[in-house]
Amino acid sequence: MKSLQKLCLIAVAGLAFSGFSAILPSAKADNAKPAVEVKIEIKHVNAANFKEEVENSKVPVIVDFYATWCGPCKLLAPNLEKIAAEYGGKVKVVKIDVDQCPDLATRFGVDRYPSMLTFKNGKKVEHLVGYRSFEQLKAVCDSLLK
Repeated sequence: MKSLQKLCLIAVAGLAFSGFSAILPSAKADNAKPAVEVKIEIKHVNAANFKEEVENSKVPVIVDFYATWCGPCKLLAPNLEKIAAEYGGKVKVVKIDVDQCPDLATRFGVDRYPSMLTFKNGKKVEHLVGYRSFEQLKAVCDSLLK
């Protein structure tokens, strides 16, 4: 039995070292299930690849218009990463830095940050302004998938 415990510890240590973090349950059986947290890298989009990544997407898209200096944008980012992980393959999340791509912000009337536009079948569906919680973003995704 001790060799199995060592093997488990080595596996967990290996996951932690490789960039994954393991969430281990406490001794109580009724606590949360163990899970592995996976960080998803959200693609940055610009004018050159906007049509390909957003308008030609086979799945609905949430486009996050953000600025590096924007506090609420920084608070929103982890929620979008969780959405990208949970809805991967069903809903795509992309980011546009408005200071790098002001033409796209102007094209879509984005003048407050953070702003998120949702697209389905290449068409703009909704324009959301301001911070959204993970639960609110889940509701947006579920609505896009109907």
